[in-house]
Amino acid sequence: MNDNFTKEDLIELERSVNSIVTICHKMNAHWWIDPKTGEDLRNNPLIVPTKLALIHSEISEALEGHRKDLMDDKLTHRTALDTELADVVIREGDLAGAVNARLGEAIVAIAGYSSMEIGMALALRSLADLAGAMKLDVAGAVAEKSSFNLVRPDHKFENRTKPNGKKY
Repeated sequence: MNDNFTKEDLIELERSVNSIVTICHKMNAHWWIDPKTGEDLRNNPLIVPTKLALIHSEISEALEGHRKDLMDDKLTHRTALDTELADVVIREGDLAGAVNARLGEAIVAIAGYSSMEIGMALALRSLADLAGAMKLDVAGAVAEKSSFNLVRPDHKFENRTKPNGKKY
């Protein structure tokens, strides 16, 4: 173990990740309900692959933002890298909450967990390493992007059911 990383740090990491999972899923629970039928989308066998693809798309957007040194198109005072990594955290937290993944435990003790839990934990750990190394304010961007998402018209049920509305 890293000499300057303590048992207390691991406990705090687990607690923090569990908080992210709980809060992100709570904020995004409406994305797990079909706006037309009211069906619980967790019953759809394609929903987890869909959500993983959306996480992947956020990572790709972060890469493109960094590659082109772009500012975000919605939070225009932030870099695209900051906000797209924030979207990864939000989406991972939401998915982990929806499927009851033990992400907080998995991130500190990889053995004994499902491949999805391990993959998500490693991705979040890598994101945190990158954010720390580059001194990115991903935590601030997560809070700000989450606030922005709460009032977005394209996230409301009534707009999701319209032609060209966001289906997921």
